[in-house]
Amino acid sequence: MKVNFESKVPYYDVDYLQVYVIVKGEADLTASFFTGDEKSVKMASDVVKTSLSIPLSKISGERVSVKNLEPEIPRIIEGAKEAIEKNIVTVESLTIESIKIAPESEQHIQMVDRSKQVQTMSPEEINALSQKAMQEAMAQAAAQSPAAGQIPTATQSPISGQIPTAMPYPKFCPNCGTPTTGGNFCGECGNKLK
Repeated sequence: MKVNFESKVPYYDVDYLQVYVIVKGEADLTASFFTGDEKSVKMASDVVKTSLSIPLSKISGERVSVKNLEPEIPRIIEGAKEAIEKNIVTVESLTIESIKIAPESEQHIQMVDRSKQVQTMSPEEINALSQKAMQEAMAQAAAQSPAAGQIPTATQSPISGQIPTAMPYPKFCPNCGTPTTGGNFCGECGNKLK
């Protein structure tokens, strides 16, 4: 019985930890309990899908990067064949058309790679990158704001030149909860304030 399969298989990568790969291919399997109906096709497909995790687990134990799985396809096929045949199923043929990183894992890998890149940057490079990201975020927020064009500038304001100041937040003693006046010690219990 020929079945096409597309399986999302977990893969442990030393650098990226738990990621998923999508393995796509075709298998020709023979077993006495495969009758050719829809249920048998699904069962055969499930047998192939579960058998793929065994060789992938073994390969991940050898610290092969998830980015370098293409050359490992022959080993994955052999390992999957062995696992399938342990289930009283004969493998006539098994081919893997593609093995690729799942989209959500691809995003995770990109974030980890960016994080590693930032760790190797100098403080000046990080500062420049932060400023650029902040400017882009502010520009994007302003563009998405419904009142973006309605905010008066300082020259349009009737009281230009005055900068509104925020009222300071009242401070409370962490020990007794009494409001403080800004000193270094609580006037009620004498606790040192931060």
